[in-house]
Amino acid sequence: MMKTIISTFLIISIGALTFMDDSTNIYIKEGSDITIKGESNLNKFTCHYSKQIGPSCLSIDYQQHNSIIDLKKVKLELESQHFDCGGHLINKDFNELMKVQKHPHISIEFEKVKIKKDHFDVYAKITIADIANHYNFEVIHENKQNYLGSLNLNINDFDMKAPKKLLGAIKVDPNISIVFDLNLEIGKQE
Repeated sequence: MMKTIISTFLIISIGALTFMDDSTNIYIKEGSDITIKGESNLNKFTCHYSKQIGPSCLSIDYQQHNSIIDLKKVKLELESQHFDCGGHLINKDFNELMKVQKHPHISIEFEKVKIKKDHFDVYAKITIADIANHYNFEVIHENKQNYLGSLNLNINDFDMKAPKKLLGAIKVDPNISIVFDLNLEIGKQE
């Protein structure tokens, strides 16, 4: 399962490759972080992925055509129950929203990376509660090993209804962001 989580954002680091090869290793280092952010009409919330993401290594296959990298079966599965939103009740609400009992994973399958001058465009298929949608989002290579990005999506696209509490007085916005800060190393590690 940890290797699956690591593979989610391994794709991002592949964008840094400039050579024509069909496989490489991606090392996810300690300090990598994934969060889901959202808001209600009263406040904002942040759910941190509490399971350690690194250290880990994944071997991935790809084909590069100029500035486009096609990825082969690069998939990350996050265990929904490991997102900590800061309290028992909000965690319970999050798990109900994500339908954790029936669909315990958020799956991110990376399909393609386009290398741009100052960022990478990442194309991925996101599956939540057994419904898949395609998205693209930007990834910024902040320094030598850090890759930052944010994937914005609407939970209604996954046949989910934003929760309402206190007879509808508290309403959660259906737009959320999956935010990541990954510490990655590409290639052979010594």
